[in-house]
Amino acid sequence: KVTGFVDDISEFILNCSVYVSPLVSGAGLKNKILEAMALKKPIVSTSISLDGINVVNDIHVLCKDDPREFAESVCLLFSNEKIRSKLVKNAYQLIISEYSWSDIYSLYNKVLFK
Repeated sequence: KVTGFVDDISEFILNCSVYVSPLVSGAGLKNKILEAMALKKPIVSTSISLDGINVVNDIHVLCKDDPREFAESVCLLFSNEKIRSKLVKNAYQLIISEYSWSDIYSLYNKVLFK
């Protein structure tokens, strides 16, 4: 189902079992990955999708650039609750420890008020 533009992607993320981000080009921080992590969704992504985010493959997300490995990782997460839970727990803890609003606000203050 193609929805086009939506005001708030959160409802779509909340309704999914696995969040996939198969980007093959792009730059900068990918906020949708952070949002999926904060909403406690297991993630399969390409390395470009994770650019600028302090995640570790197989700890916080499954990162696969090969299309076959990407698809296999999605299937793995659908079938393996233990791995899903591990990724979600680790990714959420990373969000809390490094990407909370107070942490981000602090970084902006350092940049803006040097």
